[in-house]
Amino acid sequence: MDLHELCRIFAATLNPDRNYRDAAESALYELSNNPSLPVILLQFATMGDSLGGAATPSIKLAAACRLRNVICKSDWNRVAYFTEEVKAQIKALIVPAVCSTQVEEAVRRQIASTMEYIVGYDYPKRWEGLVAQLQQLLGESIAAIESGSMEACVALRGGLQALRFCCKRYENVTLCTTDEIDGFAANFLPPLLQLCRRLTEIVSTVPTPSEYFSTGALGRRQSNVTEVYHCIRITWKCVWSLTDSRWPRCLCDVQAATCFFDLLLFSHQTVGGLIAAVDVNAVGRGGESEVSCVPLQQIAAWRLVKWLGKISSRCISTLGIAPRATEKRARAAANLLHDRYVAPLTQHALALVKWHDNGTTMINSKAFILALECLELAVSHQAAYVEHLLPSSEQLLTSLLFRRLRFSSEDAELWTTNPEEYVRKLTDPRGDLFNAKLLSMGFIVTLCHARKPYHSQELLMSFITFLLTKLAVLSQSLSQGSIEIAGPEYDGCLYAIAQMKKLFAHDHQVDDGKIEWLLLTYVTPLLSCPIGYLRAKAVYVLSLFSDIAWSAPGTYSNILQAVIPLLKDEELPVRIQTCVCLSRFIRTDAAREVMTPQIGAVVEQYFQIMRQMDNDGVVRTLRKTVSFYGDALSVWATDLCRMLVQHFLTVHEQLSSKQKDLDADMGDEEDEAIDSLLAADELMETLRTLVQAVPREESARATMQAMQETLAPLLTMIMSVRQGANLGFMDAALHLLTTVVSRSLAIAPSFWSIAALLFHVGLDASFMDYVEHLIAPIDNFLSVDPVGFLDYLCCTAPDGAHASCGEMVVHLCQAIITNGSSFHHLSTAPKLIDAVLLQTWSCGSTTPKAQWVCTQLLQQSLGVLSSRAATMPQTLQTLFADNILVGIFAAPTITVPLLESTGAPQFIMDSIVGLLQAPVVRSNLRVFDRKVVMMSFAALLNASASSATAQVLASSVASSPLLAQFAVEDARLMTNEVAYHQKRLSGKLDDSDDEHDEAWDNSSDDDEDTDVTGSDLDDDMDDEDVGSDVSEDGDIRNEAQFSTVLAQANKMRDAALGEDFDDGEENFLDDNDFETPLDDTNVWRVVGEAAAQTAFVSHDNTMTAVAEASRLFDTCVELRNAKHPATKAQ
Repeated sequence: MDLHELCRIFAATLNPDRNYRDAAESALYELSNNPSLPVILLQFATMGDSLGGAATPSIKLAAACRLRNVICKSDWNRVAYFTEEVKAQIKALIVPAVCSTQVEEAVRRQIASTMEYIVGYDYPKRWEGLVAQLQQLLGESIAAIESGSMEACVALRGGLQALRFCCKRYENVTLCTTDEIDGFAANFLPPLLQLCRRLTEIVSTVPTPSEYFSTGALGRRQSNVTEVYHCIRITWKCVWSLTDSRWPRCLCDVQAATCFFDLLLFSHQTVGGLIAAVDVNAVGRGGESEVSCVPLQQIAAWRLVKWLGKISSRCISTLGIAPRATEKRARAAANLLHDRYVAPLTQHALALVKWHDNGTTMINSKAFILALECLELAVSHQAAYVEHLLPSSEQLLTSLLFRRLRFSSEDAELWTTNPEEYVRKLTDPRGDLFNAKLLSMGFIVTLCHARKPYHSQELLMSFITFLLTKLAVLSQSLSQGSIEIAGPEYDGCLYAIAQMKKLFAHDHQVDDGKIEWLLLTYVTPLLSCPIGYLRAKAVYVLSLFSDIAWSAPGTYSNILQAVIPLLKDEELPVRIQTCVCLSRFIRTDAAREVMTPQIGAVVEQYFQIMRQMDNDGVVRTLRKTVSFYGDALSVWATDLCRMLVQHFLTVHEQLSSKQKDLDADMGDEEDEAIDSLLAADELMETLRTLVQAVPREESARATMQAMQETLAPLLTMIMSVRQGANLGFMDAALHLLTTVVSRSLAIAPSFWSIAALLFHVGLDASFMDYVEHLIAPIDNFLSVDPVGFLDYLCCTAPDGAHASCGEMVVHLCQAIITNGSSFHHLSTAPKLIDAVLLQTWSCGSTTPKAQWVCTQLLQQSLGVLSSRAATMPQTLQTLFADNILVGIFAAPTITVPLLESTGAPQFIMDSIVGLLQAPVVRSNLRVFDRKVVMMSFAALLNASASSATAQVLASSVASSPLLAQFAVEDARLMTNEVAYHQKRLSGKLDDSDDEHDEAWDNSSDDDEDTDVTGSDLDDDMDDEDVGSDVSEDGDIRNEAQFSTVLAQANKMRDAALGEDFDDGEENFLDDNDFETPLDDTNVWRVVGEAAAQTAFVSHDNTMTAVAEASRLFDTCVELRNAKHPATKAQ
């Protein structure tokens, strides 16, 4: 291929005329048919000859970029285009090309990047000679440097880059064994450390550090020194990779570890001395108090500082702080680091932190962050703390770090020009790992927290005194109009006070009275301050301390009265901060008298803010407001529901339009999408909270039906198969639907279409994992209106016919039985069948549709037991056996003939009775399982006079010990429950009884309030409402009130039985099932009455146990509804 022609083609790709560029791309596409093109591109980009000046550096760079793009698209071992010959030629040429002094720096970077991909593809199995090639190259370069040839540093740098790519493989423990990592480290770490020391010695002789750091043109010697610094940095990057997964065995020896830590300390001394000679003011652009380190990033020595900081931070955190916690083989090295090197390394980190702030100018850099991390770790090291941190603590707290807490010029610019981005940035849930303000505050808290005996007890009060003194001066300045000067520092003081809240409580040095004085003196007046960010900060600080014991009830009310108007503040960040923080203010009884008269206007302001910007914190406040003031807001429930649905649909539409971009690198677009997702999630939870606020009473029937009609479009959109699930709202929609139906006394006609959607989701094979989540809403539809569920034609069956929900249950259960890929999936079918049979029995429906549904479901259960029982766990068999037992009393005219038609009804019943006596089943039987056995037995007794089959089936139960066993076990459980209620009513519950209340406490909520003015460090969990979020809806209805008592009794029973069973078998008889019509049925009375009216004969002891169980059940029902006398008095 003619290189001159190739040169002209790449020159055309850089032409501003699009026609030329398009022609050049077409020519390159034609050339790509030649499999040798990658080799030619590599040779062209790295050739020394410039073809008479035609091949400019830009043209060569274009060729290098083309080569990189071709190779990095995918693993070249999976692309037929790359032949083995071509791959071998490229691997033979690329390392020398990276090491060549004739290759331009920009081209070298592209070639090095290409080499990184190739190393990832082929090393080590397909590039076995690479290590030997690098060892030879490094040896030659080191020898040349030792002889005084500094030009060899260019080749050394290329070889080190290749080695770095190899070393990165050993960071991933899934790709290689620990022996492989130790072996590679043993081969390369000693010579690398030796090389690093020699190179560091060379740069330590640089006579004029300040000249080296100048940003002007560098002389020849300085250029060589730059290459040396690059080599040192890449060497430390190799060391970083080889020490990433664990401390290498070759450095566990004390002598080797001493050499390593000595070198690390020597490197800090050398580079630290170089940096100390640089004037911080020279880095800025004249007069700036806050400057970026961007000018320094172009200097090789400065880039080395960051890597030294990373290595030091890792060594101190993994080895130096707690040597006894390290793995045994590295303990000697850890002790060495702890005893001899942590304190000196802390000294260098402290010097670097001080260098970043000379009192007038501050520099922000990653090196500062890493140095700060080292200092924070060193607080737990006695020598480092006593020798270096404590003597410098005053300077750190009152100057170096405090100055970084201020409202910065960057914050001010963003606040003014783009307030939405300001809020989004500071409420980003991913946080900012390199935020100097956050990490400085974190270090202040760590330094002031006296956790160890050698920690100073005075630092906290000293820092608080400093803040109060500062606030007094700044407050005076503000009152005199010095806003620009005093405002940022005032913000920093308030920020520090907010973040010190936990220390106030922990150290007990600042009581509530002092905090109240501070708030009233320095914070509350800022609510009317002309500076927006101070108003926002004041709201945040007041909200954090809103839970203190106020000296007068009116004080809190006055503060709240002053905060609420800020919902209409002229500046968006203030409005959002106020809205987010109100969730702390208003969820107390003291706030009710202020909030209740204006609750409607406050909620309207929430919606105004929500329309301006998606923020999950704002929606969370709305949810908590609805939860706490549900009684006041219930009259507006329908309107609130409509507004929430409209807002959700708006947010959802925005998300849908951005959905294609979510998988791409979108930057700010992605951040906005994440904000919208979080806000939409909170909106779904707020809707559910609103539904819970509506009382489940006859007076609210119309309200709930109106809310059903309002929610129908939202649920339809989300539950339309695939659309909602792609955005992650299906779970929230099912949760909301379950709550809505459970709180309703009737189903609106239009809402049956949502029930139909449940079945369409369940019948979609790709949504099989959702089936278990469909049971709760389906069961609630069935419970609220069983007649409509069984007879109302609202669905479309798989064959296209109109069908009722009951008929769709038949299709759904058949799909589960046929397509379920696991026993877990299969277990959902018998639960649905039980629900339909029990509700059919409860409502007494005998319509043809109901009879057909029951018949089909019972046939499905009997078919599973007949064909698949031998392969199923016994607890899963029991679920299907329950279907037959429920059918016997719920639909005896269907079930008994069905069993008779099998020709072996007694065998089936004997099998069920035997299954119930199996150890693994008996030890896990639920109250529900025992109830259905007793109800079916009573039904068989009642039918035995007219049916010989019923008589035979009844005899199977009567001849077993189940009746006596179940009566005794239920009596034991109910005795425990009676004892618990008697204690509760007498007020004698002790700490050991507290665990019985766990099942009733549904008010946990770990949401946090976020300070949009820069207080992301606050992790003080938001205290939840007292008595405000207690769920009354029984979404998945169960015997939750007594589940703890019953579980304990079951454990006691299991221990008494002493039965061995297979612990590895999954238990499908869980206690978290639904409320059923049997829950309030005294089955023992039913059995007793049936036995008395028939010829049933049993041992007197059995019937005595039955009678006692019946008596205890009635007692439990009475005690469950009884209240403590003190509660009644209220």
